Amino acid sequence: MDTPQLCCGVLHCDLHWDSPDPEERLLALSSRISSNLATKVSSPIKGRVLTTGSKKSSFVCLSLTNISDGLIDNRLLGDVHGHQLRPGPLSIANPENLDASLRKATYVISEYFKCFAEAMPEHWKLGDAPGGYLCTNNSIRSLLLVLKHLSQHLEKVNGVACDNLDADDLVSHLKPFCSPLVNFFKSASPHDIQAFRSQQGGLKGITKQAMMMMQYIHKSKPEFGPSGLKEYIDSQDYEGTKEARDLIDNIQMMLFEKVLTRLKQNFGEKESEWWAQGVPLTVRQNCAKLQEDDPERKEKEQYITLIDYYNIAAHNWALFESDFAFTKDGGKDKKLSWIKDLNKIRNKTHHVEKWPLSKDEVELVREISRKAYEQFNQNNEK
Repeated sequence: MDTPQLCCGVLHCDLHWDSPDPEERLLALSSRISSNLATKVSSPIKGRVLTTGSKKSSFVCLSLTNISDGLIDNRLLGDVHGHQLRPGPLSIANPENLDASLRKATYVISEYFKCFAEAMPEHWKLGDAPGGYLCTNNSIRSLLLVLKHLSQHLEKVNGVACDNLDADDLVSHLKPFCSPLVNFFKSASPHDIQAFRSQQGGLKGITKQAMMMMQYIHKSKPEFGPSGLKEYIDSQDYEGTKEARDLIDNIQMMLFEKVLTRLKQNFGEKESEWWAQGVPLTVRQNCAKLQEDDPERKEKEQYITLIDYYNIAAHNWALFESDFAFTKDGGKDKKLSWIKDLNKIRNKTHHVEKWPLSKDEVELVREISRKAYEQFNQNNEK
């Protein structure tokens, strides 16, 4: 995306403010609101938007086009039906009065963003610097999508006609729904913030980030349930992901102890015996490289990865089949497939930016954990 230029947005407003084309008038309104938010002293994003001659930094990182597109895409200012403007939640009931809609929308959005900026000033100042999220393009777009759903909730559930409310009244209706989300971000860990930051942009990424935000509103206010949120919450499991991470660590430790014990019992205690004969060459080479790259230089076996246990067991299948075959059907690959499944999930649990797991993935880890304890303890005497 090209760097947005504030003067271009203002020029667009001036050229199309009185256009006979309602689409152009709507675009002019969104552009002028974005410009106001970027320049008004009362706006929490004043000075944070890239303008002509400005240089991007972690503090000045917002795009004027991004804000304007968020207003249009979410129909916060209304839309065009036939050849007429229809009001949106941030416009007034008569959407043709652009000046009045401009004042209302600018004030409401500014106060909405202030809920976060004033509660977390240090976080807000970070912009897109490490540890920051709320005052970034992705967050602004996601917050605008949340604002759309909050407005729809007020209209459909609370029976509030947002376009008939003045700016102060609308803000007073919105703020109680912002509080749970503000409270979440105030206590969010660096891992929580990274989980938001790591999401991709575009419509898919913005939608997911908005869902991630709205689940915290829903927890506090169960009556808030926009379309798709229940399905999203039902498919995600944050607490289960933490549990799965710990279970995988325990499984990996069990594998480490089981494999080393069995190899040493079968081939001998010396490295030239159990390591050279029981561990495939590719695994030995990879461990040696990791050891060489590590300033701490631990023992070679401490560099065995989760997927390496698949290769070690397959290499010594007669030795490990009784422990590692978690199904009676199929050949060696199928019986060992649980390690590959677990490794894929570990790539999520141990990289917080990929959180959370689905409920099905959490349950699979639990099932593998139960099976591992059962198999390994049952065959402990062997």
